[in-house]
Amino acid sequence: MGKIAVSASAPETLRAIRTDRLFDGERAYGPSTVLLSGPTVEDVLPGHGPLPAHIPVSDHGPGSCLLPGLIDPHTHLCLNAGSAPFAHLERSDDAAVLGDAGQAAARALRAGITTVRDLGDRSFLGLTLEHKGNGAQLPEILAAGPPLTSIGGHCHSMGGAAEGQDALRAGVRERSRRGCHTVKVMASGGMLTSGSRPFLPQFTATELRSVVVESHRHGLLAAAHAHDDRSILMAVRAGFDSVEHADFFTADGVAPNPATIAAMAERGTYACITLGERPGAPPLPDSISRRLPAIAALTRLMHEEGVPLLAGSDAGIGPSKPHDVLPHTLAAFVAAGIRPAQALHIATLRAATALRLPRKGRIAPGLHADLLAVAGDPTQDIRALSNVLAVYRGGIVVHRAS
Repeated sequence: MGKIAVSASAPETLRAIRTDRLFDGERAYGPSTVLLSGPTVEDVLPGHGPLPAHIPVSDHGPGSCLLPGLIDPHTHLCLNAGSAPFAHLERSDDAAVLGDAGQAAARALRAGITTVRDLGDRSFLGLTLEHKGNGAQLPEILAAGPPLTSIGGHCHSMGGAAEGQDALRAGVRERSRRGCHTVKVMASGGMLTSGSRPFLPQFTATELRSVVVESHRHGLLAAAHAHDDRSILMAVRAGFDSVEHADFFTADGVAPNPATIAAMAERGTYACITLGERPGAPPLPDSISRRLPAIAALTRLMHEEGVPLLAGSDAGIGPSKPHDVLPHTLAAFVAAGIRPAQALHIATLRAATALRLPRKGRIAPGLHADLLAVAGDPTQDIRALSNVLAVYRGGIVVHRAS
């Protein structure tokens, strides 16, 4: 942290935030003052010492905590979190889907989720929303476009079906040309597409490798949806940056493979675990919900074995997964045995690192002022994340508790 003294001749654009506690993405501190200059953090000062009179101060009061805005690396803005989100998507035109997606993104922002990676849309509407977004009024959106999938495979209705290496590479090039951040591939089947089997691969190892090589050649991240052990291992060996879900499904349960987990840890492959539901909401389908205790135990095991975890919400896939559910995902991580401060690190600095966002995920001079103020101490009680006091996007207050 910087020194408490601030020059009386400091630029008039400076603003200050005072908080009882600060979590900077790595460490927790006591009373702190964060100086903002436009959309960036100018300095972080210990304590609540005097400031020049011309610097306006926001004080979030006793018991407050300031932390970086949360980052959700796995969400679906075009899915409406209803009882039949894919059916709703299929019968809605693009204008209606775009309107729903904008409301979903705004809901995420009000919960302190200042950056989202959209890992599956239709008609590249995630990019449309990203370009249409009114700056601070939405989170930063990192779009992947329609996921690449097999013919008739998981989420094929989103329009990303491809067969063979040439078609897959062409799909990557299209996503690069359009400006996507990530290429998403359905390496295995999934739970929510009729006829798709989540415990079987959809592509060969050679096909998956071709997607990774082409994605990296164009500077894009490559994310593999994979539920079963064989698909997870093929994705790891192919060089995917992250494996989404990575929950080792079998036809009737969950069966972690220690060798695959060791390979993920050795290669540093991110496992984006999509635990967490909104309390009181209708549960996920039984085929998923009955596996949740085993997935929680798997999450702890992978953490203990050194696999770098990410916390993804998978928001939009049902009523228990609204687009502000990420704090409950983190609560599920804590319930699985991960310390609250580590869960916060996973959703801030680690997520920023995984998504190649060097100016996000920390509160430090020169970085983006995407911030979340809450009542309570989330480094001790993760439930404090639900007590939102204010959300800052680029230094601007976009939501304040009434």
